[in-house]
Amino acid sequence: MFENLLELVKGNATDAIINNSAVPNEHNDAVINHASGSIIESLKGQVAGGNFAEVLSTLGGKSGMTNNPVVSNIISSLSSSIMSKFGLSQEAAASVSNGLVPNVMSQLVNKTNDPGDSSFDLGGIFNTLSGGKTQGMDFSNLLSGDTNLKDIASKFTGTDATGIGGMLGNLFGK
Repeated sequence: MFENLLELVKGNATDAIINNSAVPNEHNDAVINHASGSIIESLKGQVAGGNFAEVLSTLGGKSGMTNNPVVSNIISSLSSSIMSKFGLSQEAAASVSNGLVPNVMSQLVNKTNDPGDSSFDLGGIFNTLSGGKTQGMDFSNLLSGDTNLKDIASKFTGTDATGIGGMLGNLFGK
């Protein structure tokens, strides 16, 4: 997954990073690599923090990129990390993040939901984000609401309806 995401970031880095005068040219590759890792780590953190449903909705194409809390969280996380790691100003870091993340996430969602594109799949992404806890889950059923959320709870917590699975049950009304 990292390699494919890195390619998406590279494909969107021209204006946000490479042609951005606030990013020193000697840091371009490092910022690109860091951005890829930061996107994955931010998504992992959101899943681990109980935002499973929001991340699923975003990656499943059920919510747009504009004013999306998942995307906003990634933008904020990336901005903070590149400010501290590369010494960019807050304005420069925000410029990089805002110019990069929405485009990358939009393309990630499109590729994930395109049956003709095997570079990303929802199951593989969530298996990576959950540390293997979602292995074998049918995410198409989750997105359509045709699944027993107690099964999800047990995958995450080993219990019937607590933790992330319990929250999902409340969000989906089951």
